[in-house]
Amino acid sequence: MTPSSNPFLKTVPSTRLRQIALLVADLSEAERILVFIYRDPNVAQWGLGNFLIPLGGDIIEVAGCWAKRGDGGYMIIMQNHNAASRKEYIKSRGRAKVIFEYSEEDFASCGMMPELDSHRPSGENPEPLLSPFSAWHACGPEFKSYAPAMAGSANLQLLAATCRLTPDDSNTTAAAKTWERIFGVDRDGSELVFTNGRMIFVEGTAQRPEGLESITVGIKGRKRFNDLIERAKKVGVERDGRVVMVGVEWRFVVLDNPGAKCKI
Repeated sequence: MTPSSNPFLKTVPSTRLRQIALLVADLSEAERILVFIYRDPNVAQWGLGNFLIPLGGDIIEVAGCWAKRGDGGYMIIMQNHNAASRKEYIKSRGRAKVIFEYSEEDFASCGMMPELDSHRPSGENPEPLLSPFSAWHACGPEFKSYAPAMAGSANLQLLAATCRLTPDDSNTTAAAKTWERIFGVDRDGSELVFTNGRMIFVEGTAQRPEGLESITVGIKGRKRFNDLIERAKKVGVERDGRVVMVGVEWRFVVLDNPGAKCKI
């Protein structure tokens, strides 16, 4: 995906919103509703089971809860050109706590909340950040095994994630500035600008916890959009015109017109 293909983007940013992790109490029920491409065996060390859903080359992860809590957002995973370099910057200034660090020949992971990772360019993966269907370590060690599934979901496009602040916090610009300062994400006012979409902060409201409020997904073609809404109705996740899955609202937008504005 290139910035010009997303109506949210005006410039070329330096960070990609690569993966959104959700937690759900009933993982088997989520599997009944959602189509997935991979299970990550590494999450077992935290007592979790999971599966990954492709939105083109970007990923939604759904993991089973290890404790009683409501369904909903858990973690954002970003991708930039050099996570290791940014990690050293963050540590040297004490701007966030690094929980774990991990690297292999082709990628590096800087474990925080949120997480920041990077893939090194290679002959098979020359543009890790900007290529729509570039390799992503969470999907497994063999890119060729999951690349077809990514390409097969090319009609879906991650456009935005909307995050709600704590109940007593209305300063959305300050929230965006914090992410900009720590992670180097480009900012446009109170929104973060990624290579593939935006993160939108909204004011906190009484009696609602902070967290992920919605995910906006573009669908290429009116027929695909209509078919998806019908399926949502059949599996019982469409509620008064809203699709709610895994504790999060999914806002679907038809991308018949690449320049169309999305109503958030």
